[in-house]
Amino acid sequence: MDPTLIRDIINSYIPVQGNSTDKSIMSIAGIEHLENVWSNIYAYYLDDTGVHGLGPVFIRCLERLIHKKSGRMVNLTGAVVKREVSTIKGNRIDLLIQAPEQSVIIENKIYHRLNNDLEDYWLSVNGNDASKTGIVLTLSHILTNNPHYVNITHLEWMTEVEKEIILNSVILNSATSILLNDFIFTIKRVSGTMNDYDVNFYLGNRVVINELNQVVVKYRQWLQSIFTDRSFIRSLGDFTLVHNDWVGAKERFAMYQLNATDELVITVFYEPLWNSAPGDAHLWLFLQPLGDWLDKAISNETVIRSIANKCGVPSMDRHKDFWHCASVDIPINEEQLKSEAALKGCISRHIADSDSGLMSAARQISELLSQAHNPTYQWKDALYMLKRLVPEDNEDNTCFWCSPIEFKSYDSINHIVVLEVIDNRFRGEIERNYGDALIRSIRYAYGEEARFSICCRQFMF
Repeated sequence: MDPTLIRDIINSYIPVQGNSTDKSIMSIAGIEHLENVWSNIYAYYLDDTGVHGLGPVFIRCLERLIHKKSGRMVNLTGAVVKREVSTIKGNRIDLLIQAPEQSVIIENKIYHRLNNDLEDYWLSVNGNDASKTGIVLTLSHILTNNPHYVNITHLEWMTEVEKEIILNSVILNSATSILLNDFIFTIKRVSGTMNDYDVNFYLGNRVVINELNQVVVKYRQWLQSIFTDRSFIRSLGDFTLVHNDWVGAKERFAMYQLNATDELVITVFYEPLWNSAPGDAHLWLFLQPLGDWLDKAISNETVIRSIANKCGVPSMDRHKDFWHCASVDIPINEEQLKSEAALKGCISRHIADSDSGLMSAARQISELLSQAHNPTYQWKDALYMLKRLVPEDNEDNTCFWCSPIEFKSYDSINHIVVLEVIDNRFRGEIERNYGDALIRSIRYAYGEEARFSICCRQFMF
């Protein structure tokens, strides 16, 4: 690539300020990123008896989108909308629309990744499968990885609403019009819709822009190779690399498991190295409990925060799905961004030194949470990959998924994952027809040396 040509193209770009600087009421109030606020607004507009008169509009548009996405016809006439409905496992459904014969379960996501127990939501709503529809509502398209749920974007829903209002000449009073337009504007703003200038600029320079994008991808992959270097990780101490892209986040972070019996990892979050302004690059280290230990950590939150603060690695980002119970923020200068040795040195100073603040906090928190148990989060990792290799929505795999495969234990010395199935006939079926997919999934989660052993609850002849 010609550096002069690239510089001229970059300098010719004049950002259109409308999308980035125009404010909505929600952005001025600082609430446009809050999922609960969006869910409250949807519940307001879905109310068939609301003074705004838009309940039927929102319902009809949702019915059409469900049909478009799933092929199913649903009738939500006379529906009641509920918020924060408790589930069997103590989770909460963002929005539940219940009509006499149909229920729609909505998981509302804005900026957070999808890491919710969708099956728990599904089983917590009364009715058979035919009477329920699950929706994951997001800013951009994602895979739900659950056959009961379809993905609808906020923008898709609002585009249907706008069409419905125009085509049916729906009359709105001034207050309703202002509020609705502001909500729609907010959705378009955070969804990253492109203006005409950006579209034309990209189309006019797409060859060079796409080449530059490949450079970005290569740099991200180079960073990933540094922080997932197994020999480097072993040199830090008793650590192993945990495969983590089952949550869909690639080239963003790596997880180092402290030892084989703990569900405690150090997460190296390196996205701010490549996705930052010059002079503002950072490398974050997070001490993070997983699986059963997350619940234990939350129940000991006060003590853990005290440990982290005393060690100089303050706790942060406590959510229901994860918790960075200790953290280190490492500023990275421009020269370090070019050097593998320099970046590895930043990690080593905080992890290889057993007396560092992070490792001191890790020891104390591990002692607090330690109990004999089997780590479960890597099996979830393997199960994610297995569902990709053996799709649940394929009729040929129905018998496979109808009979549960239960994780029993992991022998970290011999690298054996022990599973249990109902009987030896099903075990034989797995080994004959699904053995390759199962071993690939297990090695994806546990490493290339991993094997599996299947035991049976009963024997059939």
